[in-house]
Amino acid sequence: MGEVRGGDASTFQPLNEWWGKDAKRVYCAGSEMRNADAKTFCVLNSLYAKDAHNAYTIMGPITGADVSTFSVVGPTEHAFNATNGYAKDARFVYHTNVGGKACIIKGADPASFLSRGNGYGSDDSHVYYERKKVPGAVPAKWQHIRGPHSHSGTNAYILGKRIRGANGNGLVSLPILETCEYWSRDDNGFYRWDTLSDPEPYLKKFRECFIFKGKVSEVSLKWNGRSLDLTHKHSWAIADHGWFFVECKEWIQKPNVDVAEIPQMGVPFRFGEGLRLNLLAQQNWMQEDRIWIFKPVPDSQHVQKRLVLINTPFWWEYLSLDPNESHRKMIVAAS
Repeated sequence: MGEVRGGDASTFQPLNEWWGKDAKRVYCAGSEMRNADAKTFCVLNSLYAKDAHNAYTIMGPITGADVSTFSVVGPTEHAFNATNGYAKDARFVYHTNVGGKACIIKGADPASFLSRGNGYGSDDSHVYYERKKVPGAVPAKWQHIRGPHSHSGTNAYILGKRIRGANGNGLVSLPILETCEYWSRDDNGFYRWDTLSDPEPYLKKFRECFIFKGKVSEVSLKWNGRSLDLTHKHSWAIADHGWFFVECKEWIQKPNVDVAEIPQMGVPFRFGEGLRLNLLAQQNWMQEDRIWIFKPVPDSQHVQKRLVLINTPFWWEYLSLDPNESHRKMIVAAS
């Protein structure tokens, strides 16, 4: 919330969360970009911009970039890694993280390079996770499974790293119950990150979860305590908190755990979300029945000791219905 020093308030235009300009100057995070051309400067996405002379990240000009062919490739927001994204010109493919310089991906072919989503990209020869090659992945065979997991034939991966011993063709990406605790399974066993592991700690937490089928009935977005219009294109990006109401239609797992409030059949159950609202802007998760997993945790907001239900992280990524009903298979395995 600092002052844009030297900015002309009468002509100033905010361009995105980093860049702005007035009639004569361009600013990044409130500081003047001395060599930028205000007349031709344009923002490409949250990481890249360009004018008639240079391409930029928020750290400054990208040395050697061909402005005439410079363009961005794919999204910059991903659920399982920091804000980062690709760009390319006629000669090179670039990658940057928010707050970092653009790095050339050595050997990547800009003519065939495309974004594969979730922080991945590929050209005709290789698959990349951010700026590193995914070992053994064949672009024509590589597929994102769900969450942080993907496969290329029998090779299985988590965030671009090989899961040794796992069968990629049979890999199932399991619901995330704790942030940064990523589990998967195949017919041979369970894997925590990239290692074959004893699944009992994960399955114990899973057995304690309340699981039901339901659909979002209402959403309320807030910024600084004020309600936002859900139809406005920027509401999801600027909201600092959201209330979500889910109507329970069918119980799938209802453990014998004493909690303060349990979802009731046909009655909207409210939960909150604050950290990842901008990732929910596509809203496809609102239009369908989904599997909802709530875990009991100690209530830190009240003096009396009790357990309350909170939704699992990355719920929009993991809990859509699937024809194999993997959630029911998980319940059998956990039992």
